Amino acid sequence: MKILIVYGTNSGGTLKAGEIMAEAFKAKKHACTLIRADEVNPETFGKYGLVVFGSCSWGRMDNGKWLDGQLQYHWLDLKGRLAGKKFPKTKFALYGLGDESYEKKCGAADELENLLKDIEGIKIGSTLRILGFYYDLEANEILVRDWAEAILEAA
Repeated sequence: MKILIVYGTNSGGTLKAGEIMAEAFKAKKHACTLIRADEVNPETFGKYGLVVFGSCSWGRMDNGKWLDGQLQYHWLDLKGRLAGKKFPKTKFALYGLGDESYEKKCGAADELENLLKDIEGIKIGSTLRILGFYYDLEANEILVRDWAEAILEAA
């Protein structure tokens, strides 16, 4: 199966998690492409057996109001380009990283779930949410690998 991992990252954690997933997918003999959200062409989604969306949770100002637990800024452009597009035959899996400093600790995962509803994709498995990815990297690497393997079984 061809798998596409689309991520947004600030400190590199979401990219690192995507790389761990890609290794797990490739170990099971699946082709895998990893690309940043602002660089992906959504028209290619249908060419993949599975598309994985990932984002760290981020805060930003919007019309003078602070919003936390939002999608990372690489996702803002892609979210705009996805407006009105539908992918009812495409399978998606979701992961989000966060930390304790936000009220919405892994809020980007919720935002990805809302985005997936908007584009009418098929959700595979549960959404992976990880707080403090780098604080326990060894345990979180195992968590990511186990989730990736479960996603493959569900797909």
